[in-house]
Amino acid sequence: MAQLYLRYGSHAEKEYYLKALSLFDGMMVGANLLEATPAATISLLVQLCGKKSKCSFFIDPMTYAFGEYIDPASKDIRKDLDWIKSDQKIRGQTVRQLKRSYRKLAESLGTGFTSVYNNGASKAVDQFKDISSLCNGVIEYQKNRFNELIGKDDELNQFIDSLPKPKGLLSPYFFIHEGNKKSLFELTCQMAQYCADSNLNDEVYSVLCIDKPLLNDPLFDACIEKLVTLKIKGLWLWISRFQEENEQEQLLEKYLSVANKASKSGKQIFNMHGGYFSLLATHKGLTGMSHGVGYGEQKDVMPVVGKGIPTVRYYLPPVYKRIGIPEIQRSFSAIEVKSVEDFISKICDCAICRGILKKDLDAFKEFGEMYRSSEDAKRQAQTPAAAKKCRYHFLLTRAKELKRVREVKLDTLIEDIDNAYASWSRSQVMKGSLEHIERWKKVLSGKIE
Repeated sequence: MAQLYLRYGSHAEKEYYLKALSLFDGMMVGANLLEATPAATISLLVQLCGKKSKCSFFIDPMTYAFGEYIDPASKDIRKDLDWIKSDQKIRGQTVRQLKRSYRKLAESLGTGFTSVYNNGASKAVDQFKDISSLCNGVIEYQKNRFNELIGKDDELNQFIDSLPKPKGLLSPYFFIHEGNKKSLFELTCQMAQYCADSNLNDEVYSVLCIDKPLLNDPLFDACIEKLVTLKIKGLWLWISRFQEENEQEQLLEKYLSVANKASKSGKQIFNMHGGYFSLLATHKGLTGMSHGVGYGEQKDVMPVVGKGIPTVRYYLPPVYKRIGIPEIQRSFSAIEVKSVEDFISKICDCAICRGILKKDLDAFKEFGEMYRSSEDAKRQAQTPAAAKKCRYHFLLTRAKELKRVREVKLDTLIEDIDNAYASWSRSQVMKGSLEHIERWKKVLSGKIE
């Protein structure tokens, strides 16, 4: 049965989790957030994933953050960890060093990350010859960090008897790209094997974090072949720059073949950043996926610094994609949406859409309301109210999709996307936004030429 975990990005999202997490299997929490706000994070996990809750959680140890990375601008390989540093005032001087949350995380992950903490630079792959301290520190962090934090904070003592345990333990992982692929594929397998063999009473998951082109690399195939023979429960796959809506058939087919390989070997396999195609892929061997609240269905390992707050676009259920409000409105006539009843029947019947459209069909534009956040702002931004409506709509829609994927066969789901294409392709405005549907259908049906 398809599983879906929401990735908790910040405490600004708390409201969504309190109201909607029960619709899903649980949540994924980044260790950097735990270090930045231990009390708020632990109290929320106790509330949402406590012993009486059906929801579970994973802690992402975020070890990739301490490895080498590719500069998004220059494409150079860098080891200075500048992307997780900030300018800080120390004794009257400005010093650029690791951000507080990552500094605390490196210190808490054990001796395997001591040099990162001391030097503020990533470790070279050849420095991981002794992986025992590295693996032990990361596994122990996930097992015991809650208790350590509670022991240091009197206010957290109230949770000592109700602490939930992670659903599984993630082995350390680093970003694998063309420049380091051979050594890091080997290291990934070694770390997974050590973690599994040293924790036979726990469910251990390997994490494969790769650059998209490596999905077709023989070294990746060899790594998968090795991992499925280990005593791990499964693996989490993070393919940087992989966008389900934009990928060509051959790459989507390879993605499905990896899921199928793991499944046939008796291993669970999750996509750490997936969308609706990944839900469909659970009928081809994928166990499940995670994503954020209205974002995170794809994620580059290296974030682009300097961009403004992104617009939370309306997720259009019939085409499984986020689309601008004007484009959708201009398509109404082509798909014969002339009333609120038509909208609810042909587009979305979630509680958010029903509530907004109580006024009239024109109220749909509320999902796209814009404003200038300040007098000096050069561009308009989405209003907080519109962003919240889009997020809630997305969560309710995704929960409905999850339920349907669990209940019906793949042939029926393929018919769904085929019917969606037939209907929405009547709109000239939408034609350029529907190409992914045809590709998905070919791949899932096994009809790639």
